[in-house]
Amino acid sequence: MSSEDHAPLPHAPSQANARHHPQDGDLRPSFVPPTGSPTYRATKAAPHPTTESRRFQMRDSKIEVLELARLYRQTALMCAHQAAAPRSMPLKAFITESMELLTSTPTPPEILVGPVKPLRFAAQGDYAGFFTTFNNAMTAAQH
Repeated sequence: MSSEDHAPLPHAPSQANARHHPQDGDLRPSFVPPTGSPTYRATKAAPHPTTESRRFQMRDSKIEVLELARLYRQTALMCAHQAAAPRSMPLKAFITESMELLTSTPTPPEILVGPVKPLRFAAQGDYAGFFTTFNNAMTAAQH
């Protein structure tokens, strides 16, 4: 364990209304793991349980621990194809919906927008069916 695990944000308790936004990972593999490159995807899932632990550690403080669930967004930052990919969420819609949640009172601990919601709550329904459908779609999109 790192020293960070035992002393969460020592400077933050002095702030009146502090928020902690840890470096987020891709929330999707935390709940519905894509079957392509499973080891890599596991590393992308790690920040979610870390954030959950941090939120619990800070439960008696005035610090909000928020997690912004990333998803596939329309942007040309990584490649031109992503800017128009049909599976991706328009960047403006992602920003608008995220900001609405971040400025709401109370702020939800998980900022879940658009198409990430079915992934986040897949276990509450037909998980096996959702897992298969999701991974079939991911595989088809790669070909």
